Formats: sequence, C-alpha cells, structure tokens
Amino acid sequence: SQIEAMWTPGRATAQLTWRPSLSGDGSVQFDWSYPVFKERPDGLRWYVQFFHGYGESLIDYDDSITRVAIGIALQR
Repeated sequence: SQIEAMWTPGRATAQLTWRPSLSGDGSVQFDWSYPVFKERPDGLRWYVQFFHGYGESLIDYDDSITRVAIGIALQR
C-alpha cells in the first residue's frame, strides 16, 4: 500500500509518495516538474525525483538506497 499527495502550485507539479512497510523500513519518493516552455505547460518539463528507502526496483528490494534523478519529462 502507499499514500500519495499531489500539489500543483502554478505551473509546477509536485508529488510525494510514501510506501510504509510492516518492518518500518518502507520508502519515500518526491517528484517535481516544471514546463520548459511557459506557453506549452503540458509539453516538455524539467523533472527532478528524490527516492530514499527500500524497494525502488526488484534488484534493490532488500537494499536501502538514496537517489536523486534530474531530467526532462516528455509529458505532464
């Protein structure tokens, strides 16, 4: 199970996802995006993601990791 909260201040989009676990380890993920071009808010977007915890991928399901990713999203 997971709990998600989304916030859209102006043109930006922010999302926080928390995935608790019975052992108390779980994970948290924060996503933020902003349009590259003001006149096309649903087009290309700058994208930043922060992840901390367990279970980001099947390879890392039992390892705690902290990762920051920066890139461009093709759509909102």
